[in-house]
Amino acid sequence: MSDIPILPIPQSRRGREARRAAEVDAAENFSRRTNRRVMMECVALTLLGTPFYAWSWHLTDPDRAAIWTAVGFAVSYAGPFFRWLVHHTRTSETFN
Repeated sequence: MSDIPILPIPQSRRGREARRAAEVDAAENFSRRTNRRVMMECVALTLLGTPFYAWSWHLTDPDRAAIWTAVGFAVSYAGPFFRWLVHHTRTSETFN
């Protein structure tokens, strides 16, 4: 078979399409890296709250234990949720 294309495409159009494909690929890679970074931040926040819970179990004063439990909850659950929510609102087409 010969290498002659069925439809001849001008070199300028090939260049435009190649640049556009490279831009789309770069945008997808950036989005993938950003999503991965946010996911890792959420996991880190979840793990960061665990020592606060553990500390609250060793306290004898119930008021202080309740405070440290609330801090552990805020860091482990509310932190990742709000981090994800901020990321979602920044990157979603709906909110732009």
